[in-house]
Amino acid sequence: MKLTETITEQYEHVERNVELKLEKGIAHSPTIEKMMITCEKWLDEVTNSFFTGMITSEGVSRSYCREVITKNLSYSQEDITAFCSRLGEFDTKEMPEWGGIFLTMLVTEHYKKTKSEMPYIIITAHLEKMLDFLGENNNGADIFIDGNCGDYAGYEMSYGTIKIRGNANHFLGGRMNGGKLSLDGNAGSDAGFSIKKGEIHIQGECECLGVGKRKSSKYVTWDYTHLHKNSKGKIFHKGMQVFPKIEDTKKREKSVTK
Repeated sequence: MKLTETITEQYEHVERNVELKLEKGIAHSPTIEKMMITCEKWLDEVTNSFFTGMITSEGVSRSYCREVITKNLSYSQEDITAFCSRLGEFDTKEMPEWGGIFLTMLVTEHYKKTKSEMPYIIITAHLEKMLDFLGENNNGADIFIDGNCGDYAGYEMSYGTIKIRGNANHFLGGRMNGGKLSLDGNAGSDAGFSIKKGEIHIQGECECLGVGKRKSSKYVTWDYTHLHKNSKGKIFHKGMQVFPKIEDTKKREKSVTK
């Protein structure tokens, strides 16, 4: 990848390569078929265990997901994107939450092994149901999501970048501890919930920041109740820094220099 290329150009470059390979049938390769079988089995097991009480916390489900992926799958970045193109074949009510966790774990485990500098392309534009937890716990990968996201996109990420070409539901960038998250579309409520470090950029409309009452989908309500008191994070809305407010930052700097 040329150093002069912008991040957007990198995304577009990777997308073109993936599209060409999808046309050649990569989405039905033996690797993708195994990913489909593994995901379907995991979805059945984790949802059944969750509702019968065998899995009682999200942490347990993530540990199990990581184990299933590392033991059963070997795949490339392009395989992850090709796998996205077939997510619509899973028709379960649990797909938004558990499917998003599985997809994110594919990215997390691949990046952990390879430290790839190429962007990970996640395609959700064709899905009827939005996936939750996309980009959760991102620890350095550059992730591009083409389509809408459900709840908790970028939740607890600490490094890397996430760019969403679409809308996001609630808790966008919740508990972020670093990195940069950019949203081209609209955000639901509680954006930036308990952010500690990092940056969130929202280009569209936003119901509310932190936790607050919704006044109108056209206006942002700034309620900082659940924004970290000593947060070093920043939130921008349509290019304007809205958290912390510039005047609040100046007051904090003055108190430190006294």
